[in-house]
Amino acid sequence: METLISSFVIAWFVTFFVLRYEDFHAHITRDADSGVQKLHSKPTPRVGGMAVFLGVFSAIGLAAVQNADIKTNLGLLLLAALPAFLGGLVEDLTKKVTPLVRLVLAFMSAALAFFLLDARLDRVDIWGLDWLLANFLLFSFLLTMIAVGGVSHAVNIIDGFNGLMSGYAILAFSAFATVAWGLDDEFLFLVSMASAGGILGFLYFNFPKGRIFMGDGGAYLIGFMLAEVAVMMIVRHGAVSAWFVLAVLALPVFETVFSIYRRAFVQKTKIGMPDALHLHTLIYRRITKHWHLPDRVYNNSATSPYLWVLSLVSIIPAIFLWQHTWALLIVMLLFIAAYLWLYRSIVRFRRIPFRCVTWNNRKLCEPVSEKPSES
Repeated sequence: METLISSFVIAWFVTFFVLRYEDFHAHITRDADSGVQKLHSKPTPRVGGMAVFLGVFSAIGLAAVQNADIKTNLGLLLLAALPAFLGGLVEDLTKKVTPLVRLVLAFMSAALAFFLLDARLDRVDIWGLDWLLANFLLFSFLLTMIAVGGVSHAVNIIDGFNGLMSGYAILAFSAFATVAWGLDDEFLFLVSMASAGGILGFLYFNFPKGRIFMGDGGAYLIGFMLAEVAVMMIVRHGAVSAWFVLAVLALPVFETVFSIYRRAFVQKTKIGMPDALHLHTLIYRRITKHWHLPDRVYNNSATSPYLWVLSLVSIIPAIFLWQHTWALLIVMLLFIAAYLWLYRSIVRFRRIPFRCVTWNNRKLCEPVSEKPSES
């Protein structure tokens, strides 16, 4: 608990001072308010990730003062996290780091953790793949990089509305902390609690008013930390099902997989092309955008609880079923069914007075229009 509180306090004060002296750095830290995926109403600082970074690693450092093992692992984790975090932070400041470069840097972070912390996937509880992972180090290395880099990128994808990614990440880290506590794994417990606390310190200023954004630096950092806690939990504890960590990470992972499928096979466009057809964007455009709230920013923030609740469909059962692979497989199928039902229901919802996408129509790839629907 002390780690969570110290991380919260440090992140809160860093965020406070970033906002307090915004005029001095606004020319490089503010995010534009125009673009396909821009849904805020005014330029806003997008360097909240610095506060989370400082809060998390300072808090773990304070906890590690009296524990040499944690201190060593902390230093190695900090070193491994730097490429993913700095790549995103440079993008926040310069707007010149492409998604591909950021993904490569996330792979680099995964590779560092693989060798420095022995954070490598040695099983995924899937017949055949487990044999390959156990017998071929190169295969384990490649799959670990893809998994960690993919989760880092996926978490960045769901960072679209005030509190959405941050609230989800707090729930996910809380699930990891709960299981780590039961396993008496002090390091993973402290990392999870510190991460949740740092995000809470930022979230105070982000939700619901959106005074500051996490930015790519923060999103990639949080995604990397979630992925590494997940991998190390599998490596360090044979009793933990690999499907437990997948159930906790279901929201960003399936959002990314579904987006790739949608763009490649439905829209017939490049899978890396940004659009406004993610589930959270559709919820905003078709539902919360039309609520009569006192300020537009609250319509933005009202979108996030929908995804928080959806993520709990898999997170809550996973906490109780962390040892039971077949039960967790059913949990994942239920989550996928809930996601697809919600997505299909929203794109077919016709009472909102503007035309949106439909499930089996090629107009899915067209920009969302706010003209009255003819149907």
